Amino acid sequence: EGPEACLLCDRARQDVGRRPKHGAHASKHGSERKGHQQVVRIPLIEAELVARITDGDHLQIDHVTLDLPNALTLRMSGSCGLTQPRRRYEFDGTITHDWQRLRAMAPAEWPIQMTGIGSQSIRLHGAVPVESFDVRSWLRDGSWETRLAWDELQSLGISLGSVSTKVSMQDGLLTTERIEASLNPGKLSLQPSLDCRSEITRLRFEPPARIEKAELTPAMCRGWLRYAIPLLAHATSAEGQLSAEISEFELPIGRIDQGTLQGKLMIERGRVGPSRPVQRMLSVLNLAIRLNGLGNYNLQNNRWIDFPNQEIEWSLRDGRVRHEGLRLQVGQLELTSSGSVGLDQSLDVVLGFKIPDSWLTGYPLLASLRGQTLFVPLEGSLEEMDLKTGVLVRVNEQLLRQTTSELFRQGLKRLFDN
Repeated sequence: EGPEACLLCDRARQDVGRRPKHGAHASKHGSERKGHQQVVRIPLIEAELVARITDGDHLQIDHVTLDLPNALTLRMSGSCGLTQPRRRYEFDGTITHDWQRLRAMAPAEWPIQMTGIGSQSIRLHGAVPVESFDVRSWLRDGSWETRLAWDELQSLGISLGSVSTKVSMQDGLLTTERIEASLNPGKLSLQPSLDCRSEITRLRFEPPARIEKAELTPAMCRGWLRYAIPLLAHATSAEGQLSAEISEFELPIGRIDQGTLQGKLMIERGRVGPSRPVQRMLSVLNLAIRLNGLGNYNLQNNRWIDFPNQEIEWSLRDGRVRHEGLRLQVGQLELTSSGSVGLDQSLDVVLGFKIPDSWLTGYPLLASLRGQTLFVPLEGSLEEMDLKTGVLVRVNEQLLRQTTSELFRQGLKRLFDN
């Protein structure tokens, strides 16, 4: 009622292509910002219920239909007891969906795209909550089962193939069959569960969860993988294969910073085209090397950053994704990366680089650098990463310590030789 409601009705009529009937507005249909106001698009849900009361305390539902036109339709029939001890419900029906149309109704920032049109059977039964009618009470005290299916799902650089799996809710715990699907175009093996039995709903993966030989793509590097391997962020190109094993995963819904993860990443024949921030870091590192007379090289001119075949540990704790001992190579220079990336994209990462032995030829005072690693920290964020201010001074200090140590060692050797 009122002008605002009329605007919503007009928008609903435009979206579904017909005038509203006897129904109610529900479910946000995405949003767009205009100045400081937010305009919300709300589709029209059409509902129809045919029911009768029998035996004085029993509600017999011949059919109930909830229809989100062209996107989602739920049709069910069943019965529900109205008084104790028959206060139970049993419903059977079908749910028809079009994932692409449903996704168009969700907020644009949601990181999931799905396609697929299908119809699945659904069954609900359980006790009607006595004291509360909130959703959590219905989930905790009831059971239902259906199937979840899609043709393709894309999220955070991952492209999953066709899936159809049984989904069951029993006493507040939602479980699925193990999902086996193609992924970029390797394989995914996963069995998720959703625990709704406490105040905070938690998503878990039953071990083991695996990704096998997925193709490394720029989209994957720009998605979830940049948190585990920050130097892959904004990669311009990518080659190779990635596998992963997750031994522990728990994510409180709405409190992602309290999530936990433990697993391994395996890289095979990996290489990426460095992004502009990485090229800028390589140029600074290159300058530090050249100023110390260790060769006339242009690291930033290398087209690829190579990742030798390796296995690294990664984890999520306290809102930070940690990795240890990642090895990579830029031309002749070998580098390592260890540290963490916050879910807010903040960096706490240290790069180590080992100067090639060929660069030390003709520099006897730097002989002790053979096999040694120099360390420089990163600063900024995933969007604007850079070597920490004063990196030239830091590298010079480490080289000076090595030179002084070598001079001292040679002085002692001459002393004792004499």
